[in-house]
Amino acid sequence: MSEEVNEKALNRYFRKMDDCALDLIFLAMGDRLSARGPAITDEMVENNINHLNKMIVFYFNKFLNQKPLEKLLDGYEIMEILNIEKSQKLGKIIKLLQEAQINSEITTKSQ
Repeated sequence: MSEEVNEKALNRYFRKMDDCALDLIFLAMGDRLSARGPAITDEMVENNINHLNKMIVFYFNKFLNQKPLEKLLDGYEIMEILNIEKSQKLGKIIKLLQEAQINSEITTKSQ
């Protein structure tokens, strides 16, 4: 997996988990450190903790320093373009557009 894919996945994780993101990482660390048994090697534990630490480093060094996404379209513009009413479908479309923008698949309003 390339570095770019990892950053995309991490960005998606931190955006979706929002205020819970770090709590979940620390919970996963505690779980990993407490769940031991004959099939769990020290190397496995160390690898898991290292990956979780990389997530924390990414959060503080990159994610928090990102500029907020520019809103390319608002809900009213989307409703007009697609000729739809305010609905759950609109909410899903907005989320899909935001995801595409996060992944740099869409960078302009016209796209």
